[in-house]
Amino acid sequence: MRIIIHQIGKLNHPDVLSHIQRELERIISLPCFVDEEVLPLIPEAKAGERYNASIILHNLPVKGDRERVLGICDVDLFVPGFNFVFGEAQFMGPRALVSLFRLYPQFWGEPPNDTILLERAVKEATHEIGHTLGLRHCPNKRCVMHFSNSIWDTDIKSALFCPSCEAQLKKNLLREG
Repeated sequence: MRIIIHQIGKLNHPDVLSHIQRELERIISLPCFVDEEVLPLIPEAKAGERYNASIILHNLPVKGDRERVLGICDVDLFVPGFNFVFGEAQFMGPRALVSLFRLYPQFWGEPPNDTILLERAVKEATHEIGHTLGLRHCPNKRCVMHFSNSIWDTDIKSALFCPSCEAQLKKNLLREG
């Protein structure tokens, strides 16, 4: 199994892709690659100033059944029923999506800080890939699989899995073979 990262549209911080690649390999222990092709934003996903995450997610290209695909974009995402989302994933499916838009400290009235942006991006990427690998939301506020209802939830949690989620991940990866 491997993880392919796709850039979707223009990114204001393109170095984030290689950082996420390195960190996902370290945290999840799966080979991870950045696809050089920049995918376009799906025009049908645009709704006012925001984009429907589900439409973008379902249009991510998957080439093999042993592949997980992670799209990274820099637009404000929503799903019906939520004002915004940091990302979305197909549970036990091949696709995951993360937006950097609300991960920038500037969005929250803070000064620019690349370290904080990269930490947040890794946490959200790991969280969404975790869903594709069969992990559900975790009640442990420090676990990367804890649901982020706000940016403060993202900042509190670690980029790592709690022992329970780590054990479930290993079991799921063994089952995938």
